[in-house]
Amino acid sequence: MGEGELEIVRRAFAKQVMAAAGADHASVEAGFATVRREDFLGPGPWRILRWGRGYVPTPSGDPVYLLTDDVIAILPERHINNGQPSLHAWMMASASPRPGEHVVHIGAGVGYYTAILAHAVGPAGRVSAIEFDPELAERAMGNLSALPQVRVLQGDGSLVPFDAADVIYVNAGATRPADRWLAGLREGGRWSFR
Repeated sequence: MGEGELEIVRRAFAKQVMAAAGADHASVEAGFATVRREDFLGPGPWRILRWGRGYVPTPSGDPVYLLTDDVIAILPERHINNGQPSLHAWMMASASPRPGEHVVHIGAGVGYYTAILAHAVGPAGRVSAIEFDPELAERAMGNLSALPQVRVLQGDGSLVPFDAADVIYVNAGATRPADRWLAGLREGGRWSFR
């Protein structure tokens, strides 16, 4: 599939993801239409998680297979995935990141959803991406290196210090908000926690 055709499919993907999420947020939708998922997941074919069947490979390395509302393996042997786009669309729209704001993304993985958050806050905003796993943090650093408003930090997301945030977006295993997150949220700030 050519790049022109992929752009059309990306825009349709973004609309479908937002509709599946029941979410309305123009800059988040634009991020889904713009950020190339394949740039974060390495060369295909990729492995899609199919409930009840485990990971199933895509027919080829054509990026169109990533433009679905599916969970894609990052490290399948450890069951680490690039999560479901509609879930993230709903969470991001709920947090409502705005241009110029500072977003802290806990559990950044390889940076795909961090890049969408960076798109939402724009070049005047900032995103602090925190990832516990050293391998994933290293990949995120490489994947996000072209976005000057993003800083990737490796470490325990409940302990890593960060500047006061307008939005805290948590995409990591936690049973409750960490005290550090609550203390780091600006007055009137928002958070989204999964």
